[in-house]
Amino acid sequence: FAVALFLLGRKGIRAAREGLLPRAAGFLALQVTVFLLAYDLLLVPKIDEFKSPRPVAEALNRWPGEVAAYPAHFSGAYNLYSGRLRIPVLDTPEEVLSHLAAPGERLVLTSQESFERPPRGKARSLKEMLGDRYPATAIGQVGHREMVFLTNYAPPP
Repeated sequence: FAVALFLLGRKGIRAAREGLLPRAAGFLALQVTVFLLAYDLLLVPKIDEFKSPRPVAEALNRWPGEVAAYPAHFSGAYNLYSGRLRIPVLDTPEEVLSHLAAPGERLVLTSQESFERPPRGKARSLKEMLGDRYPATAIGQVGHREMVFLTNYAPPP
């Protein structure tokens, strides 16, 4: 791709110097097309791999229990990739506590940041509120966010 961009650029500059502006514009258009094609084929898949919630969502299927998400900024992509029709969204740390305290195996999907930082207007973080009662397991990264599962049971092996 780099060679094609270089050659098209040289031809375009030569055409512009010779006063063939429509031809130079054509080479520029071809150069942009080759660049965008290279971007789509080489760079975008790597970006998608880094930002995709698919590995974390698929991990939900390997963990038993009723799943919820905290906080509300998580997208429906977790539903899509995990195959779950319903993943309720918990808005407050108190809702997370009551979800985990309910009978049966329970799991909350959240980010490390949401787990460790106090929400706006709150004095304590979710981590401080939960203490050692509910284990947090790092499960993977989605973009810049490190994701964790909070459970009311011991993590599976």
